Amino acid sequence: FSGEQNKTGPRAARCAMAYATYRRCFLPSSALGATYKLLTYVLAFYIVYSAMISKNHLRLEELSEDGVLFARLEEDRHHPPSCAALNSTGMCAEWSWLEACEATSSRLFLSTFIEETLLVGGPKLQRLGSSRDEGGASSRWQESKEQSFYIGEPEAWRLVLETRLNSIAGTFSGQDLPGFMRKNQTGLNVKPTEYVRRGLPDERAKSFGFGTAASKGSKRIKLPVKDLLDSVGLHLDQECRRCAEFNLTGEPARLRRVGLELDVTLFYSNLWLSWADPWTWFWPNEEITFEVQVTARQPLEKVRTIRTVGHSELLDDAPAGVKSLVKRRSYGIRMFFHQRGVIGKLDAASFILFMLQSLTFLNIAWTVSEVLCDSTPILCSFLGRQVPEWYDFLVSNKNEIPNVGEAKLKGS
Repeated sequence: FSGEQNKTGPRAARCAMAYATYRRCFLPSSALGATYKLLTYVLAFYIVYSAMISKNHLRLEELSEDGVLFARLEEDRHHPPSCAALNSTGMCAEWSWLEACEATSSRLFLSTFIEETLLVGGPKLQRLGSSRDEGGASSRWQESKEQSFYIGEPEAWRLVLETRLNSIAGTFSGQDLPGFMRKNQTGLNVKPTEYVRRGLPDERAKSFGFGTAASKGSKRIKLPVKDLLDSVGLHLDQECRRCAEFNLTGEPARLRRVGLELDVTLFYSNLWLSWADPWTWFWPNEEITFEVQVTARQPLEKVRTIRTVGHSELLDDAPAGVKSLVKRRSYGIRMFFHQRGVIGKLDAASFILFMLQSLTFLNIAWTVSEVLCDSTPILCSFLGRQVPEWYDFLVSNKNEIPNVGEAKLKGS
């Protein structure tokens, strides 16, 4: 153990701006020496572990953005949607994905079941202050006819995403980056710096831009809707989990009929940890890799949109010369798109700050040892032991500088 002793000499006492130097004394105490070394090793290990796990010696940027550059659907030429593939009863229509889809950069709605109502009549201009009878016919829409039907196999379509990443590492097109989707979509609700500790999976459910045959041309993210549902353990023909609580007819409500919500998140990082590659323990990877994450919800109020449309088979049955329109209520899959992640970059200012904080943190071992040294009489009294001679030397010579450079003492 090496402790620091504050000594001021006679010359220093004459000077108002005296500088108090520190002289090194070797105290023959195995307990203090072991305490100092143990604390130093523990603190040094914590600093290294913190740098490996938290990456606080790097400049970090956490990404949080809702939306992508562009989202749409496309049809698989080898598997066109078919009403014959549905395990349901009633009517069905094989629509184009353009008819069944409503998309923006942050969300996409895919219809799976449609309810339509034909409305006839409609409001007419009437003079203010006049009664309804004076105005003639009713000025309200009247329901004339209804129909409902399923959309033919919407899970056969593929979701297509185009993305762009803006970060401290630069701006990248989504087609320039490799990506993947895990087989197990669990443990996603954690901080980005904690999530990257999972590392890159050995087996991927899907790969994007890894040199596969599908990525030699367009490298857009293409995911069949069925694969998105399978990744969270759902399919459209299974019963809604919460619908039974509000079921009045006794008929089981299926997801194809009531809808659900999917959160599709693109998680970007160059800090994926790999125990087999020591470089990744402390430094960022050269390449940014993204992961497609999927979570699902089944809202109680069902997932639907309501709007009026100008084309429907119901309009063929509308009375001639009467104003008419169709109210369409669509149930289906609502997808929300997010971009999350954490990007690390080597930065001189961040690294110097980390080193200064680490050196300051290591001084805790010296401070604790000094406190133990000052508390020696109390500790010896509590343990029933005699105060060692080196403590008497420190007390009697606290304001004097020894004549020799090092005072080697013998004590218990």
